[in-house]
Amino acid sequence: MFGSSGLRSLSQARWERALLSLGNYLMPFGRNLTFLTDAATEEGSWKRFLRGTSPEKRDLLRQLWSKMDPQRSLEGQLDAIIDEADALEPWRALLVRHPETISYCDERRVRVEGEVFYLLKRTQLNGAHGELWSYAAYLRSSARRAQLSQMALSYVSTTDSHHQPSLVIQFKFEGRALSLYVFHWAGKFLVSTDLAGVESLPNGPSFLHALGFAQEGSNLRRRVDRDDLDQWLTDLNGALVRRAAKSGSP
Repeated sequence: MFGSSGLRSLSQARWERALLSLGNYLMPFGRNLTFLTDAATEEGSWKRFLRGTSPEKRDLLRQLWSKMDPQRSLEGQLDAIIDEADALEPWRALLVRHPETISYCDERRVRVEGEVFYLLKRTQLNGAHGELWSYAAYLRSSARRAQLSQMALSYVSTTDSHHQPSLVIQFKFEGRALSLYVFHWAGKFLVSTDLAGVESLPNGPSFLHALGFAQEGSNLRRRVDRDDLDQWLTDLNGALVRRAAKSGSP
């Protein structure tokens, strides 16, 4: 697992995900948490993890080693441990299920503020960062683009603490592009769009009201439970398909 320069990394963050499938091994690193680094002198290094004062976290590494046979393929064994993960905390389940959430973090750091779990490109929120639940939703949705054929999907990170990263859904409506922004906030997904842009479309307000949107200030918004977002996107795509079939055009 370790060489002279640190962790012998494997593709798809297999070591990290296997450890997370057993428990929370992340260590404090200033205001952040870290997946651990190879720089031996850093607060959040593998070396300090191995020599540190948290026997509970080190025991996760012992549990992992006890499950492995050095004579067999490491990748295959780690994949099996990851696949067998069950009843995980929701945030750990997302990291284990989606290796891209870990590789997103160039400096291997995240920050947790309340129920918001930020994925940091650098080390602070004034650098580019994403958010775990919305980014995982983007990954899941991107994997089934064929089933979401009426919409274009993208992900927007942010570089300040005043705006939230979001999954962006864009589709054609009455000849114009309409964008919905999906944020994760207060334990739910918040789907939001600009009211003025919708009101400029003759049938825009009625279409979104039928999907459960309501006015909040200068926006139309709808809250969706975490576990219901995938189905809600399927329903939205279905509504767009039916509308296109009825009108003969988007």
